[in-house]
Amino acid sequence: MQSQLTRLLFLCFILLGWPFSSSAVRAQEAKEKPSGEAPVAASLVYRVEYVVREIEKGKPSNTRSYVLMARAGRGSSPGDRASFRVGSRVPILMASTPKPEGASTQVQYEDVGMNIDCWVKEVDQGLSMHTNLEMKSVAGSEVSSTPSTPVIRRFHIEDDTLVIPGKPGIVGSIDDVTADRRYEVEVTATKVK
Repeated sequence: MQSQLTRLLFLCFILLGWPFSSSAVRAQEAKEKPSGEAPVAASLVYRVEYVVREIEKGKPSNTRSYVLMARAGRGSSPGDRASFRVGSRVPILMASTPKPEGASTQVQYEDVGMNIDCWVKEVDQGLSMHTNLEMKSVAGSEVSSTPSTPVIRRFHIEDDTLVIPGKPGIVGSIDDVTADRRYEVEVTATKVK
């Protein structure tokens, strides 16, 4: 009877001690892992800020800022595409044909605003940023009683830029061919902690 009681106590001790020993192993593994080490997936996420400056006649006239969150790639992986779309749809009168019951009008819609696509890739020198940025706007027109087709201004830049994390880098600078205006695009990518 005493040997059965001893075995039963031994079995209870083992069963009760098992959760403590496994938590001790997890605690030891946590001690061995360097502190402040983030999971790999979190270390690849960057806050990407694009700043578009409009300079008219040599003086800044407008500045816009756009922020995206992008997952970076490493090695041969280009990373995930991060996209940003903001704007309006503008109706454009395409044709007007007379009919016996009245005129028929064909309308097409054009997207105007800002479109940004970016890919971030970690490289030895910093970050390789692939940017595809398009800005469309309706050019100012005179108000008249008859509808007219609006003039759409388009600014498009596609570029690969090498940047240092946390520091701004120039994506590009373009002169407007229709006015004394210049657009400058800057990007800053900061690792999310």
